Amino acid sequence: MEAPFHAKWTATSASMELLAFRLASIMDRPVIDQTGIKGDYDFKLAYTQELPPNISPNALLNGQPIDLSGPTIFQALRQQPGLRLDAHKGPAQIMVIDQVDKLSAN
Repeated sequence: MEAPFHAKWTATSASMELLAFRLASIMDRPVIDQTGIKGDYDFKLAYTQELPPNISPNALLNGQPIDLSGPTIFQALRQQPGLRLDAHKGPAQIMVIDQVDKLSAN
């Protein structure tokens, strides 16, 4: 049984663009492939996920301390394919709710 907060990814014939898409799903922010590397590759990544903000690192799970050992996603990328994930500021599309109308009783 896999430990909670420990994730493993295996990809066969995946492009860097697909890897960036998958990383965006766990990073909760856009990830853009700027490697310039074309083609398809096999990836095996094993990493420890960050705890959600509402869970203390000292919390117990089934009476045991939560195991947070192992590499972060940033470290795992460097270890396996030798990639680096950096945070940068850039333009982003956002949606703004600028008006809310009260629903009529039908």
